[in-house]
Formats: sequence, C-alpha cells, structure tokens
Amino acid sequence: MMTTALFSSVLAENIQSPCCVIDATLDRSSYMPIDLSEANRDLKEFDVSSSRAWQEYISSRLSAQGKRVAYGGYLERRSIYSRSAYFNTEVSETERNIHLGVDLWVESGTKVLAAFDGEIHSFKDNRNYGDYGPTLILKHTINSVPFYTLYGHLSRESLRDLKEGTVVKQG
Repeated sequence: MMTTALFSSVLAENIQSPCCVIDATLDRSSYMPIDLSEANRDLKEFDVSSSRAWQEYISSRLSAQGKRVAYGGYLERRSIYSRSAYFNTEVSETERNIHLGVDLWVESGTKVLAAFDGEIHSFKDNRNYGDYGPTLILKHTINSVPFYTLYGHLSRESLRDLKEGTVVKQG
C-alpha cells in the first residue's frame, strides 16, 4: 500500500509545472479560503439543507472579499453530511462527516481542467441528495503508480458524449 508520504514524493519528483484544475487564467490572488467545518458559526445562520442557500452564502463571501474562487475542505469535519440520509447512518462508525477532498467554488461555466495526463475512468450523475451530482473520475499513472482525481458538482451537459478510456491531457 502506498503511503501519503510516498505518493507525495512521487508527485513532487514528476511534476514539471504547477497543475491547475480550473481555468488557469484565474490569478491565484483571486482565491480565498473558506471554512465549511462544523466550527463555523455562520453556517447556523442559513438553511444548510438548501443548495441555493449554500450558493448564496459562498457567493456573498466571495463578493465581500472581492475574490472569484473559494477553496477549502480537506479533512474538515462537516455537519453538512447529516442533512442527507445517504451519508448519515444509524451506526456512528460508518457515518460520514469528514470531507475527503479539496473544494473549489467558482462561477458556473468556468473551465475545469485535468490535473495530469490520464484517461476517463468513469463518470456518473450522482443524484442522491447531498451527493456529488455530475461527477467525472480520471485515472492517472506516474512511474507505474496509478491514482485518481475526482471532479464533482459539474454540469450535466459536461458528461454528455464522454467515453470511459478516452485519453485526456493535462490542462
């Protein structure tokens, strides 16, 4: 099994330039961190069961800071998962409440880019309440080490005409 440290080392040794997963013309100064953990008291001020309310909350934070991209989430403990029976189980050991990715919130229609060369592993419109929605998973291999990147909350149209196994280039 590959450890996080070993995987990080393989990436560091083989990445020649920074990778972007959204429109590379967006300057990094237009990014801002956002906290969606259960420790954020602002999340008690709106209906977290509403996707529209989430969009308004994040858009208002971006606007207030004069930014275009909000990012965050890796390993955050999020109470948002409790809004969906899909993630919330009766057994506390299997209940999902830790976010396992990095979220990037940006205006709808912004280009989404492949982080690395690879191929389409799978795609699906995950319609469970609170799930990823339209999702694409790419498979990458560096130095014979396979790994995957997941792109969720995409437009339904972006999944149209995709085929598993299609080669994709970085960027």
